[in-house]
Amino acid sequence: MHCWLRCLAAIALMAVSTVAEDAVTYDSRSIMLNGERKLILSGSLHYARIFPEDWDRVVGLAREMGLNTIQTYIMWNFHEHEKGNWIWEGRRDVRKFISFVESHNMTVTVRIGPYVCGEYYNGGIPLWMSNEAQCFRCSDPGWKSNMKAVLTRVVEYLEPHFYPKGGIIMLQVENEYSQSDFDYLKWSVDMARNLTTDLPWNLCHDLKQCGEVNNGTQEGKALCTINGFWMDLWNENTTKINKQPSPNWISHQRTLNKNQPIIWTEDQAWFNQWGLAKRVRASTDIAYGILRFIAYGGTWHNFYMLTGGNNYERQSGGVVTTAYAPDAAISNLLVKHEPRFTCLKELFTTVAMISSEVLSVPIQNPTTVTGTQVEYHDYGKYRLLSNFGDTPQTVKIPSQVSDGDVTLTIGNHTVAVLLQDKELYQTNSCTDTPPSEVTEKSSTSEGNINWKYFDEEIGWGSNSSSSSDPTEQLTLTDNDSDYLWYIATESSPAKEVTATGIEGTILYPFNTTSGHVAVLSCAMGVANSGQKSVANKGLSSLKIDGTPYKGKFVMNWTMKGEANQIFTASGSKSVSWQPVMPGVVKPLRWYQAEIELPNTPNAVSYALILSSMWKGAAYVNGFNIGRYWMTPGDCPSACAPPVHGNWCYLHWSDCNKPTQTTYHIPMSVVKSSGGSSVLVTLFEETVPPASHTFDPTGVKIIALGTQP
Repeated sequence: MHCWLRCLAAIALMAVSTVAEDAVTYDSRSIMLNGERKLILSGSLHYARIFPEDWDRVVGLAREMGLNTIQTYIMWNFHEHEKGNWIWEGRRDVRKFISFVESHNMTVTVRIGPYVCGEYYNGGIPLWMSNEAQCFRCSDPGWKSNMKAVLTRVVEYLEPHFYPKGGIIMLQVENEYSQSDFDYLKWSVDMARNLTTDLPWNLCHDLKQCGEVNNGTQEGKALCTINGFWMDLWNENTTKINKQPSPNWISHQRTLNKNQPIIWTEDQAWFNQWGLAKRVRASTDIAYGILRFIAYGGTWHNFYMLTGGNNYERQSGGVVTTAYAPDAAISNLLVKHEPRFTCLKELFTTVAMISSEVLSVPIQNPTTVTGTQVEYHDYGKYRLLSNFGDTPQTVKIPSQVSDGDVTLTIGNHTVAVLLQDKELYQTNSCTDTPPSEVTEKSSTSEGNINWKYFDEEIGWGSNSSSSSDPTEQLTLTDNDSDYLWYIATESSPAKEVTATGIEGTILYPFNTTSGHVAVLSCAMGVANSGQKSVANKGLSSLKIDGTPYKGKFVMNWTMKGEANQIFTASGSKSVSWQPVMPGVVKPLRWYQAEIELPNTPNAVSYALILSSMWKGAAYVNGFNIGRYWMTPGDCPSACAPPVHGNWCYLHWSDCNKPTQTTYHIPMSVVKSSGGSSVLVTLFEETVPPASHTFDPTGVKIIALGTQP
């Protein structure tokens, strides 16, 4: 664009963006704070998955990387596990979390939901809601009444931190809604806006329905945002709205919501699942997608996640691992994931340098180099040159400093930032090869460890219920334990038992000493999506020696080890422990040992290495740090989904190896013992396969300052 045209466009843009002071406003180009345009560089941190003692340090890492905003969810069931009993203290002190963000001169976006998905158990909805509504996220009066109550309480709680008094600049209602009850969605937005219009509200992911909610309003009732992976495959201008960040989606957003900025709420670092290999992204692909997004007019980008933290206790949804989104720029161990962290820091240094110039002019259309898959966008004195093809290209493009052309070579799937024909940055400079030197090395616990064991009694539970059919597990346990016994009281000892579980439940059949069949049910997380109002876990049917069992059941829960809290220093004394004998392996066995911490005075994080165990729950100093399972991870395809066209957006890593072997220990949990050692307790549910080497003496603790 010629200079005088750019100047006229900039003047027009300034005219649109005249606003009152101390307000969060927006137009088609960007959000504005105090009337000043902002390019939002954001990252998701879930306070529920990180302990308060780590909040400030992790937020500081986000700032160091070049981010200016933190995004978080409100997990409803984390605050109101019991109906009417709201908790906002300790790990749930959201105001304190936000204050840490504000202290780093960063802004905040809060996704209230109250359904959040997040691979969090039951999508953040309390289990007691099953008694309140016939369906979730629908026009059911019970759901709407409770949803309104939650949003009212949370908005009132957060209000002291609303911009400009505090750092919160946007709120989200609902989450990734793609169901058919449009009246409910419209009601949700209107209800949220009735609570406050001091800040904008957003709806994420379904542009069609969001656009319909906004129909007939100039600025829109809700900002429409997108989640997913940047995909060039979908850059054709079709009538179909593709549900991934892409030129196609941006084109439709600019048409449906002409006065809204382009916002990417989830640039995803994927979660892992038991039984599947790790899913990882290439750093070059992440950097490429961010610059392509900015080139096409995007001015609000968020990493989901910046760090996933961990699903401590029973926080995970479905069969999601304890580590959440461990491939992010800050690992689940809450340390820099190098070299990715430094790679993205360099990217954001470049983005910060060009942001004022980019925001000073309207969104620029691409100029395509004829006969190639190379295009460029000019923003003032900067040029974003993109090769979205599969092969490197050498192209001639108009010079930025003269009337002639300049010849440049650009790698495949690469964006280069140019100033006066000179390259300032290129996305393929990122690497996923570990650096040759690591200045903050990890250290491992040493010395002899004396392991002891206690055997859980088959069928024992401190709580009991009986029924003619197996009772759904969560109805009884309320997710306060992963385990429940189903005892077939009219059965005899069996040679063959076939037990069928509900929605990912894992079952272990046993014969009791009293001559009955007992089945231990392990819930393994609660599904985190959908509209149904009932979460189901446990035993659905039972065959004993080939015959369907039709008799009565007794359900027992809270095992002896749990009831006595033998994973604590005081509770450990309530049972009789025996020394572990090499080579002897049994199911339903608790293992315990005092393990010396590594002598690392400047450690910022600790973790438990459990590769020599098999499957169960791990406790440190009495705190349940989560589930563990060393089952090998399968790589079922060439690329991890989603796959579109010829490009892999996710890759499998460490095929046929355990998906997670390293388990984070919160620093406050480490320090709670007040000494140089910690009490480690591991409950093993079952006997591992012969192919797995089982040895409690192989358990180690590491102290670290970077990703091992």
